[in-house]
Amino acid sequence: MKRFVLKACVAAVAALGAMQVVPLAAPVPSVRAAELEVQASVDRRRVRVGETIMLSVDVIGTQKARRPKLDKLDGFEVAYLGATQKFSMVNGTVSSQTGHRFMLTATAPGRYKLGPFEVPFDGKMLKGGDVTVEVVAASTEGRSGPVTTRPDAPDLELVLEPAKTEFWVGERVALGLRFSAGEIDVDGLAYPRLNGEGLTLDPFEEPARRTARVGGRARRFLDFETSMIAVRAGTFTLGPASIEVTVIEHDPRGRGRPFGGFSLGMRRRNKVTVESSQVEITVKSLPKEGRPKDFSGAVGSFAFDVEVGPESIESGDPVTIRTKITGNGNLSGVNPPAYRENDSLRAYDPLPAPDKNGPEGLVTEQIVIPRRDGVVELPALRFGYFDPAAGRYRTIERGPFTVEVAQGAPARRGVVFEPREGGLEIRDTPESLGRDIVYIKDRPGRIGSRTALVLKPGFAMGMTVPLAIYLASVLYARRRQRLAADPRIARFRGAGRIARKRLEQLASGADPGEAGPFNDQLSVAVADYLGAKLDLPPGAIDREQVMVALERLAVGPAAKDAARQFFERAERVRYAGAAMGELERSEAVTVAGALVDALETERTLAGRIGLAVAVFVMVTVVGLTPLPVYAEMPDGPPEAGAKQGEVMALFFEGNAAYRDGNYAAAAEQYEQALEVGGGSGELLFNLGNAYFKQSRLGPALLNYERARRLLPRDPDIAANRAFALETAGTAPQPTAAWIQVLFPIGTRATADELAVVALVLTWILAGLMTARILTGASRKGAGQAAVAMGLVLAFVIANLVFRLSTVELADCAIVISEGGAIARYEPSETGAEYFRPGEGETLTVAERRPGWSKVRRVDGVRGWVKESSLADL
Repeated sequence: MKRFVLKACVAAVAALGAMQVVPLAAPVPSVRAAELEVQASVDRRRVRVGETIMLSVDVIGTQKARRPKLDKLDGFEVAYLGATQKFSMVNGTVSSQTGHRFMLTATAPGRYKLGPFEVPFDGKMLKGGDVTVEVVAASTEGRSGPVTTRPDAPDLELVLEPAKTEFWVGERVALGLRFSAGEIDVDGLAYPRLNGEGLTLDPFEEPARRTARVGGRARRFLDFETSMIAVRAGTFTLGPASIEVTVIEHDPRGRGRPFGGFSLGMRRRNKVTVESSQVEITVKSLPKEGRPKDFSGAVGSFAFDVEVGPESIESGDPVTIRTKITGNGNLSGVNPPAYRENDSLRAYDPLPAPDKNGPEGLVTEQIVIPRRDGVVELPALRFGYFDPAAGRYRTIERGPFTVEVAQGAPARRGVVFEPREGGLEIRDTPESLGRDIVYIKDRPGRIGSRTALVLKPGFAMGMTVPLAIYLASVLYARRRQRLAADPRIARFRGAGRIARKRLEQLASGADPGEAGPFNDQLSVAVADYLGAKLDLPPGAIDREQVMVALERLAVGPAAKDAARQFFERAERVRYAGAAMGELERSEAVTVAGALVDALETERTLAGRIGLAVAVFVMVTVVGLTPLPVYAEMPDGPPEAGAKQGEVMALFFEGNAAYRDGNYAAAAEQYEQALEVGGGSGELLFNLGNAYFKQSRLGPALLNYERARRLLPRDPDIAANRAFALETAGTAPQPTAAWIQVLFPIGTRATADELAVVALVLTWILAGLMTARILTGASRKGAGQAAVAMGLVLAFVIANLVFRLSTVELADCAIVISEGGAIARYEPSETGAEYFRPGEGETLTVAERRPGWSKVRRVDGVRGWVKESSLADL
């Protein structure tokens, strides 16, 4: 048996040798230099400074080509690795090839064209083959350290390398992922997994393989390349990235690896997950300064070209406008420049067109038809984009263009333009106008809470403050009249000022030095003050009467002590009878001044405390009044910042899915936007369109109605809602004539708009009424203007109340079940059918029970409908 196995192995080896020898013995035809071809290739076209790539220069058609001269290349260090030869014969056809391998180490960043190469052959030089390689700087920006999740596989590394860590919203940034392995064997690599918050990632390209020496050891690399685009501004964490590989562990007894490297020993396969570190990136918002009006989101570096033809046509013939946007950057969701229909030009929507020079760029074709003869000028087309390298907006303008229209045959009844390979096909047909919904909105509008302004505390405060100002002016006017009519009040108010003035004169004036004159003057001044302030007759200004009056007024102890000190000093001076020096006179004036100050402070402080208490009570009552209503509202104040950016990102992602015809994905993105940050009329309109395109008329009409409540005058919403109702077979609900007469703006303005108008009119009315009270000359004119303004305010408030009662605060629902719903006499499946509300019909909910709602139709008919057939507005 052993001899048989040995003989079989010898025979196999001999057969292999014969297969290698026989072709060599075959005659080789002579080769001419003109039949040879030089080709060049590299294992990677993008490399960093310090990394290496493999260059192959192959000569097809001979095995005798010598080494090409590549001692020096710009941007690279060159090392020759050796030559290879190939010879094959397939179906009698003989082919041969000589290859020379070079290892190139990048030394400087740039874009280099390698070749054409010169290869010596038979005394001549063969020339050909070229390849372009891009070398980028070996920046450590964004480089994450390698992390291995398994301690038994320390020779595996994964490095995450974004080209930038600080860039703009919408900018396309290159992203590299480097996987390397040392001396261990790996197999079964899966594509990396990477999640980026706030980013959209393109799929990874086919990885490039290379070998390089790192730290004196050979390592094998897989370079994955992709790109990322930020959808909102902020600081985010990129990664970690992960990749799953299979590590092959060999039995030490089978390390020989004969027969082409296959080991005969035992092997064990282990799955290992390798992760990279995280990278922090910063995304900047696009600036508002200098933003062109026609900017639609293009970020990068672009070129814009326009082709117009033909330049001479007959009346009624079309002109093709071909626009082409090329360059490097993000063009997703960008609207190319196009002409709009006007009095002199009939314009059709632009359609995508194939690019004859390649698939890159955004190419569209638009058909326009001049409406008049003669020389027609087409205005210039402008394309605006943001240049992230310069950090500013740029605009490219092409045109204007002129078209000469000659009078010809009568215009066609209708022209239809259909896309075909290579452009647009134009065919004549009798014009038949079709019907469809209006296209989606390009901008999300004002995102936020749907809580009415009138239900917020600030509105009640704003309406109450002008009323308080008016009441204060009324009180002031009455007080002014009372002071003018009662001299005692005027004497009371001016007593403090007069007393302080007389005391200042006594303190600064000279007297003969006798106590009598000075004390008399001081006593008269204080007696006049106390008589006016305490309403005492002139003969009753003594210590006992004054103290009794102070007790009656309940003044503070400071005023009582000041009065007591004054009377004690006056009695001491009166009985002493001695002359007073300058110091004693000054002290006497000080004591009298303390009495005046104490009484004046008591009266002023009391007035201020009373005013503060009144203001506090008013603010408390006004602030607490609307709180119970506000607490019942389901929507709270909208969050700003990150949520606003996330809502906008979801909105634009939904628009992109809608344009691609993926209406289910578009609806999902719009619904997520509603959950994150509240709604807007534009967002709800687009959501209704997405449901309509899926033939889900109930949800479509629900969102059209919600959008109509936020944008009641939008013609697109009205048109799509009417078309959806017609498609569903549901009759529209007419508005009663009395409502149109009494509340004409209550059906065409939102509650917030009416509330703002009412607030402004209230302030104007309060100003007019205040001016009427406080001024004399314009009293009559201000009164007439106030009457007119009051009538307008009453009209606006009536419409506001109507809007609140029928829309914002009304409990309404809409039928969303396909084909409509069934209203029964009782909340039970066995109840008799009463009427059938149509799909999309709006109903008022009068009562709710588990699983059922009692609804009222616009004509007053009531019935019970299952809750599963309804959706709340």
